[in-house]
Amino acid sequence: MLDRPRFNPCYSVQTIEPDQVLIFSERESVCLNDRMTYLVASLIDGDRSSDDIIETIQWQMMPKEADLQDKVTLFQNVLNVSIQTQAVLFKLEKEGYLVEQNETLPSHLLTVCHHLDISPSQAEQQLKTIKVAVKSFGSASIEALITALEALKIQVISHPDQADLTVVLTDDYLHPNLAEFNGQALQTGRPWLLVKPVGTVIWLGPLFEPPQSACWQCLARRLQDNRPVESFIQRAKSGAVSQVTVPSASQRFLASTVQTALGMAATEVFKWTVAGSNHRLSNTLITYDTLTLQSQVHCA
Repeated sequence: MLDRPRFNPCYSVQTIEPDQVLIFSERESVCLNDRMTYLVASLIDGDRSSDDIIETIQWQMMPKEADLQDKVTLFQNVLNVSIQTQAVLFKLEKEGYLVEQNETLPSHLLTVCHHLDISPSQAEQQLKTIKVAVKSFGSASIEALITALEALKIQVISHPDQADLTVVLTDDYLHPNLAEFNGQALQTGRPWLLVKPVGTVIWLGPLFEPPQSACWQCLARRLQDNRPVESFIQRAKSGAVSQVTVPSASQRFLASTVQTALGMAATEVFKWTVAGSNHRLSNTLITYDTLTLQSQVHCA
């Protein structure tokens, strides 16, 4: 049982005499019709301890003065009220409606964790333990993503070989440096997330988790098959037409869409950090068209 409970900040709570408690958030709403729940909810303010709440309700439900002569009945009544009050507190905590008053996670992170069905204690422990690195191959800058990650209380370090997860930004999923990085990841077994934040179409994922998941080389082969013109130019470059260059449309972009991409990436890294996994992006590439606001899911 929580020592000093308060309602989860993702919820608004209203109590209505004599026995209704309305609990609602952005994603759900609940109406509880129970007198004891009403009494308990009316006393939860983050200042009172659970013991204070139990004691207050015991006094509120004390038998009439005429019944005080029977000490056995009085004791039984106090015990029953205590048990009922504790049961309500346990239930509200189990449903995620209550958190500890001294919870150190910011309210906005508590809200996200609740909707992810992650307990505050698990999230806090994961955020203290997990370390994330950020690299860039191409024109994408890492500073804005680092700022976004740190705002989510994620520990960012400089060296990928010491990180639990590395986020790799690139303007091309076929960037030549990715082959070497993929080889290193396969050797160390360290997971990494690939992101293209530039261009009109954002690419997010896959989350590579060697040796369980597919690797970048598998994805690269499929991408090469879908780029016949660029493949032809690359072959020409290796032959007689050495002056031919392959333009990258992704190098022309809006700063606003880059921020959108980095925000999405930071959110997915936060999910992976607190949950220990991110099944949505594992072996999956998600593309988001910033012009049409449409997204597509592609299996890697």
